[in-house]
Amino acid sequence: MDNNNLLPGSYEPAGLVPVPKNEEKPFFSASIEEKIAAFLMLIAAYIYTLMFDGENHRLWLGVFFGLFVLITELLNKKTRPTAESFIILACLTASVVSLIADRRAVWEGEQFLFAHAFAVWWVLSRSGALLSGISGHLIPIDAVRGAFVIPFKNFILQFRSIVSAFIGEKREKKGGAGAALAAAAVAVSSVLLIIAVSLLSGADARFGEAVQKLADALKIDAEVVLRLFMSIHIGAWLFGLIAGSARLDKPGLRARGERIENALSRLGRVPAAVWLVSSAAFAVIYASFFALQGSYLFGAFARKLPEGFVVAEYARQGFFELCRVMAVNFALVWCVTRTARRSPQNERLITAAALVILTESLIFAIIAASKLWLYIDCFGFTPRRLQSAWLIAVLASGCVAFALNIALGKRTMRPWLMFSALTLSTTALL
Repeated sequence: MDNNNLLPGSYEPAGLVPVPKNEEKPFFSASIEEKIAAFLMLIAAYIYTLMFDGENHRLWLGVFFGLFVLITELLNKKTRPTAESFIILACLTASVVSLIADRRAVWEGEQFLFAHAFAVWWVLSRSGALLSGISGHLIPIDAVRGAFVIPFKNFILQFRSIVSAFIGEKREKKGGAGAALAAAAVAVSSVLLIIAVSLLSGADARFGEAVQKLADALKIDAEVVLRLFMSIHIGAWLFGLIAGSARLDKPGLRARGERIENALSRLGRVPAAVWLVSSAAFAVIYASFFALQGSYLFGAFARKLPEGFVVAEYARQGFFELCRVMAVNFALVWCVTRTARRSPQNERLITAAALVILTESLIFAIIAASKLWLYIDCFGFTPRRLQSAWLIAVLASGCVAFALNIALGKRTMRPWLMFSALTLSTTALL
């Protein structure tokens, strides 16, 4: 044999690329905490439907709140809680207590919405699932993630955890995902079957009577079936939010938050002159408005009404328009500071323009507060007036926080969010 024809073992023909081996994804495995929490969520979700019962809804609300906190803490017991999470939990607790105690002096039915918003916020904060690790200017993205992305991405996680508890660790590795999907398919088909039967019952009276007789014979309570139907979806959403947030890769999440921060920092491509001219136009319009309407705008400070006005008309007129102008100014300042093309010579001009707009916004807040105070001084407190006072306080503190962020580079979004949340939950207790 010719030894020259022997090729070394490490030889690879030119132009051929080794085929990479397919790495198998790890099998789904639910922790003991997830298995326990999945069963607890079945109970909690059904109790959630009882919260709309007119007789004992306050009792069921308290029970559900306790189970919600227990499940969240159980799934995040390995994550150290932050001071921020305690603050948000306090706000959530205040909202729930206001509903149980039926406190409606300031807010009517809004506490229910507040409680849900605080609940999602607390889960993200408690599990460390916020993009920046803490609440900040990425909170709008976190809100979308908490309300939609995380829960629906993990919508069958509860089913998989329950199936995992029944089939065991060994069988779980063989068919856990398939069994969970099969359980989900059975649940979906059952729901569709119930809908189809109800539609047919409405379409044909005889068929409806037959279904009712069958239900009576089997002692099936239609209300209970409806509650079970609703609780399946409610529990899947809640468990997807809580367990899905706990399962997130936190280092990867922080890296994603940094990428978003970098993307926002690269928005500065608009010529600075464009925003400087726009800001100057806003500043001139506001200054002219103050000059022309000075006696009208600042009359509340001296308790002098413009000619032809009564207190109620003067206090109400233009109040919410001033608040909306402040919101417009926030959007303008954000665009100026985020999208203007920066350079050493433009940096000071951009900062000055933003601070001028924020200063004028603060003046608008002071004017609105003076008009509101005159109204309260004459006619007393009402729920609507306290709501307006809270709104002014939030907007005014937002002006100060934004100005400190621009002028000194301080991270003021988080303190402002905490202030807004605490004051909102406090007014809910009144």
